[in-house]
Amino acid sequence: MEALGRLDQRGERSWCLTVAGPAEHADYAAALRRRAGELGIASRVRWAGAVARAELLPLYRRHDVLVFPSIYPEPFGIVQLEAMAAGCVVVGTGTGGSTEILERGKNALVFAAGDPADLAAQLSRLAAEPPLADRLREGGKRTVRERFLGARMVDEIEAHLGEIVRAPRGAAPARAGA
Repeated sequence: MEALGRLDQRGERSWCLTVAGPAEHADYAAALRRRAGELGIASRVRWAGAVARAELLPLYRRHDVLVFPSIYPEPFGIVQLEAMAAGCVVVGTGTGGSTEILERGKNALVFAAGDPADLAAQLSRLAAEPPLADRLREGGKRTVRERFLGARMVDEIEAHLGEIVRAPRGAAPARAGA
């Protein structure tokens, strides 16, 4: 919300925001709506509410960018992969499980958690550099295809479990990159 307000102040008014998710925290949702009004961007914010699984792909495809603004190290999130697979450019904080997915400048843009100025700068960069957006979009699709589709993940899990089974009792299996 704050980043959209900053973009608006700079005259970058082509950006719109869709907020999707269940209305579990009515007070927080009300505060966000108030803040959108205070920033003068309420007309460019769409409140989608809870989105059924069957509607996620069409939602992603109607958008160019997914902002994943996590401020705490939450676990691995499938949302970023779904958005990449659907052709969205992902702009995220790279906290927690996102570090396993987001590669700065290759498949996503990364901004500092809790820093709306940095997020606004990354979004401005996307708008100013269409070839960058195209490259990130393709990098995201490649990431999903090469690292996260079922067959590869199953192979890696099987290999890891095989190491555990073959390891002497009490010994830790070798970890990739360790």
